[in-house]
Amino acid sequence: MASLRRRGKNFGAQFRVPLEDGTWKLVSVTTETGDAREAKRAAEIAEQMALKAVAADRTHGMRYCDVLLDAIRDAGASRLTEVKAREYLSKIAEIARGRALKTYSVKVWLGEFLELKKPNLAPSTHSAYKWCYDSFIKFLGPRADAGLEHVEIPDIRSWRDAQKASGLSDKRVNNLLKYLSGPFTKAAKSGMIPINPVAATETLRITDSVDRKPFTVEEVQKLLNQCPNDEWRLLLLMGVYCGMRLGDAVNRTVDDVDSKEGTLTFIPEKKKRHGRPITLPLHPTLKSAMIAAINAAKQREEKLLTPTLASMEIGGKAGLSCQFLAIMKAAGVDRGTSVQGTGRGRTRFARSFHSTRHTAATWLANQGVEEDLRMLLTDHESREVAKRYTHRSIELLRSAVTKMPTVS
Repeated sequence: MASLRRRGKNFGAQFRVPLEDGTWKLVSVTTETGDAREAKRAAEIAEQMALKAVAADRTHGMRYCDVLLDAIRDAGASRLTEVKAREYLSKIAEIARGRALKTYSVKVWLGEFLELKKPNLAPSTHSAYKWCYDSFIKFLGPRADAGLEHVEIPDIRSWRDAQKASGLSDKRVNNLLKYLSGPFTKAAKSGMIPINPVAATETLRITDSVDRKPFTVEEVQKLLNQCPNDEWRLLLLMGVYCGMRLGDAVNRTVDDVDSKEGTLTFIPEKKKRHGRPITLPLHPTLKSAMIAAINAAKQREEKLLTPTLASMEIGGKAGLSCQFLAIMKAAGVDRGTSVQGTGRGRTRFARSFHSTRHTAATWLANQGVEEDLRMLLTDHESREVAKRYTHRSIELLRSAVTKMPTVS
């Protein structure tokens, strides 16, 4: 039973706990109170906790006891901060498991998560993730160095609203929320935090989107006539006949094309981590352009079909996207309706190179090609039903492609 002894204004307490070798250890604690009743109560609580710790684990009982008593002393002296409490928990975990608890700050965890994801992300996607995490860290300021568990739903909501206020579109902000949700989902599954605060945050209702518009056959012909070289003409044809994204089209090589079968096989950049190639039949117009590009590549003794354009960036003022806009302007092809951007947001137009994907889908639809087949040809697998057609005969796909309009 604990005994009290006055030490100045406050009482101290002493009690004994059994050791593994059968002897007893004298333990002294400070009650931090001058009231005898409160001191006695505090001493009894300390003694009970110490005895329970010893009884719970004879191997580490006294080590647990020492940690708990230190915590009691700090609590009694109003020194038990959150940081110290975590240190004590970490010591207990180290005694029990042989290793201390690993805690993460927001900044450290986002950085570690990004490194873990890097091998499975396309470079452009990795850059988007990094931009998102850097933005969130900057928004938190000094709080980014605090524990991950300190991030709450109001913090995510405020960051979301700040991104929208900076001029980003509703869709872009919602995508940023998806990027940010990943590390918090993993942290919640790992038991580092109780819930994912991002998953509990509402996405924005999309009110400022621009519907992408396809090109007409006449407009595609005008664009072809204004292309400055064969490389650009080949990119445009891959866009309208295969629905290829600009980044995918510009990186195609001689090895991707089977001239005999009239097919093009490649792994879309956005699906590179899955490693699943798709094979598309070539429209006669595109096949002719491909054969010409292959012959030219062989003469140059290289693999890339569009080597000059492949060496350029997609974005930026001098990038391929802006170059295509210049081709549109020279051809007199309108960019369509727009939504004016503000702040960090950019003005969004209905037409760009990406419209060639919509052109491919529209041309197929106009020829009566069923939706599921159109989705395969343009690599749109957003519906489960499309996946049932992944083993269709290439001849069935070829039949659909040959129905598309012919441009010269």
